[in-house]
Amino acid sequence: MFALKLKKDFVATALIFDENKKMLLVDHKRLGLWLPPGGHIEEEENPEEALLREIKEETGFEIEILGERFRETEINGISKALFLPFHLQVESIPKDSHRDFLHEHIDLIYLCRIVGGKLAHEKSAHHAIRWFSLEEMKKEPRVSKDTLLLAEKALK
Repeated sequence: MFALKLKKDFVATALIFDENKKMLLVDHKRLGLWLPPGGHIEEEENPEEALLREIKEETGFEIEILGERFRETEINGISKALFLPFHLQVESIPKDSHRDFLHEHIDLIYLCRIVGGKLAHEKSAHHAIRWFSLEEMKKEPRVSKDTLLLAEKALK
């Protein structure tokens, strides 16, 4: 028996909390779920550049990535140390009007905080954007289970 070879896209996602420990989620049109904002890493981008761009496009906010980053070095051609993701996961993405084939996202998930901008949502991709408490997420059936688990882990 052999495994089906699926196309894989790299994506970056931001877990953003406010001062009241509410998490920012977008109502994703294609997937029909409330999810943390993020998106595809373009060929010319590293994960951090993609995350900053996607969050600005989707939410109107400028963010800072939180977490561990090793110091910069020039050893063996390494010129930039990137933040370590808070979490990594692979997500199965179904066929839809955007892509007519099943594929996977390799998702680099980061903890972030807002440093500027003003809340606005990308209406072409999302029905709405709003802040959710952990209790509100638990009551909303369209919050994905992995989003809930990530929120619980991040708030510990």
